[in-house]
Amino acid sequence: MKGLLLKYDGDQTKLIKMLSFLDSLEYNFYIAFDDVASDIKDEFWNVESYTSDMAKKMIFHPSSKRYIIALDLFVSKRKNYYDNIETYSDFLNSDYFLSLHILDGSKLAIFCKNESILDKIKEIYMQFSLDNMLVKEIETVPLNIEMASYASNSSTCLWTI
Repeated sequence: MKGLLLKYDGDQTKLIKMLSFLDSLEYNFYIAFDDVASDIKDEFWNVESYTSDMAKKMIFHPSSKRYIIALDLFVSKRKNYYDNIETYSDFLNSDYFLSLHILDGSKLAIFCKNESILDKIKEIYMQFSLDNMLVKEIETVPLNIEMASYASNSSTCLWTI
C-alpha cells in the first residue's frame, strides 16, 4: 500500500486524535499550504514562516477553536528540512516520508514510504465511529499526481486516484 484515501462526516477532533501519534515523534513538519478557520484572527501565520513546532501546535494543540479546511503537510525525519513538492515523483525523491492532504475538512489523502505507518493510521481510523466512513487503499500512484489539496489540473488531482 502506497497511500490511503479517507472520508467521513463529523467531528474533526477525531481526525486529529487519529494522527496524534505523529506529534510524539521527533519529526519535522512542513506545511506547504493551509486554509484554516479560527475564532482568533491573530492566529493566522504566513505559511512560508511556519516552523515545525508551529505546525505541530496548529494541528495537535489548538489553543482556540480551529477547523482545518485544507492542508498540505509533509513530514521528514531531518530537522529544518524544506523541499518544494509538486508531484508524487518529487515526494518519492525527497527526504519526506509522509504527506498528508486534507480537503473540505473531512477528506484525507495520506501517502507514506513506510507501509506500517499507513496500517497504523488505518487501524486507528477504523476504531472511530464516524458517519459515512470511506477507506480506499492506494496500491499504485501515478508519478505525475499533484501533491496538493487543490490541484491545478483535474487529470492529475490526487482525489481522483
